[in-house]
Amino acid sequence: MNVTRRRLWATQLARHAAEDRELLRRATAERQAAEEALRSAKEREDLVALMATASGTALSKAEAWLSALDEPLAEGETSVPDPVAEACSQPRASVAAVIQDLLRLQVEATYAEIKDEVGKMRPDVKAENCARDLNRMVKRGILTRPRTGSYRLAVKESEPVRS
Repeated sequence: MNVTRRRLWATQLARHAAEDRELLRRATAERQAAEEALRSAKEREDLVALMATASGTALSKAEAWLSALDEPLAEGETSVPDPVAEACSQPRASVAAVIQDLLRLQVEATYAEIKDEVGKMRPDVKAENCARDLNRMVKRGILTRPRTGSYRLAVKESEPVRS
């Protein structure tokens, strides 16, 4: 083989190798996009399943309460039990649990969003005091601060980071 043919052959091989690397890069990017879409769909499915469970529970309790209103009172009974009073007497989720639930749904939240959620879920707690819980959770490695005023659940090294 003469030198010119060898150079032409080497040039063609280099071009084919570059084309194949580009095809591999595109295929990898497509696979990564599909995996991210699948992760997102699974998260959405989990959220909707949780919402459906909560709605079903609320519906069954409301139906039971309404059916109790339709039944005549037994001797000695003065009224139908109040579901609001019953709910207040049940144990509530801790502030830390409220924060973790919010961050599972939202991935990342600001201090203001967390404070609002704590205020809604735990009206008996002063929402401004949740900073203490946030600091404890960061120190224990449950939460991280990606930037000032923002929080997200700490991710184990084996778990992918969602942005």
